[in-house]
Amino acid sequence: MVLVLGESGVGKSRLAAEAGTEARKRGLILIPVRCLGRGAEPLLALKEALAAYLGRTPDQIRRTLARAAPRLLDAVPFIGAFLGAIGERLTESCGFKGVYEELSRVLVRAATGGVGLFLLVDDLHAADPDTLYFMNYLFRKLEHVPALAVATIREEQLDDYPQLADLMAEWTAIGHVTLTVVPLERAHVGEYVRKTAALGEQVDDSIVDRLFRLSGGNPFFLREALSLVTQAPEPRLAADVVPPRADAILRRRLARADDMTLHFLRAASVILDTSEELAPTAYVMDADTKML
Repeated sequence: MVLVLGESGVGKSRLAAEAGTEARKRGLILIPVRCLGRGAEPLLALKEALAAYLGRTPDQIRRTLARAAPRLLDAVPFIGAFLGAIGERLTESCGFKGVYEELSRVLVRAATGGVGLFLLVDDLHAADPDTLYFMNYLFRKLEHVPALAVATIREEQLDDYPQLADLMAEWTAIGHVTLTVVPLERAHVGEYVRKTAALGEQVDDSIVDRLFRLSGGNPFFLREALSLVTQAPEPRLAADVVPPRADAILRRRLARADDMTLHFLRAASVILDTSEELAPTAYVMDADTKML
């Protein structure tokens, strides 16, 4: 298993998706799982992934499960709702551990039925608890079959999800690979600008410097900021303009911030010009920058 860590927008999902595309070209079965939120219906992410893999119609699902995990047909009423709700009949008949075992058989069969399996779990930090625990169970089952599991995790979310943090420590201890995707360096920002912005070979260094300071090398914020340059009549970047999509993401994040964080950010937006001034400002305001 490979754990792909990094901040939001740094390119974790893109990297994992490119790896998945390459795996499919090499003959592996690609099963993408997109986690939908910790408050989602139990195993909903897996339901969506398996529905796409097995087929959307009840007959297709039944045929595949009859070969891979026949006990699931007795445990779950698939007609009308494929794993739509994990209810009393499911938990009474075999319990969640039994469900985990049967579901894992479907994926193990996919891994052993051909060249191998590439399981892509996107946004594991947004997994509901049952999906998270099932993935931990599944990763152990896949150790001895031709399968590669890749999970993307937003690093800043780990403090809010201690169960995932604990599992990550366990996975790392037993030898699973952790890959941290870092923001672009200034030189790479300049290269990206030259190739993407169609500004010609000679790019104004002041534009590159400004983009690097604004984005911190984060590819998502860089792309959004660069769109302002390319759409403007002249290559320039206004200091008081925030790209619309970046603005929407920042507003969602700020909506979850506590009062101290908001107070600090309001002050910082007035007096700061560069991130190097963050530490002394935080000291004066007695603010914990680790919480920002």
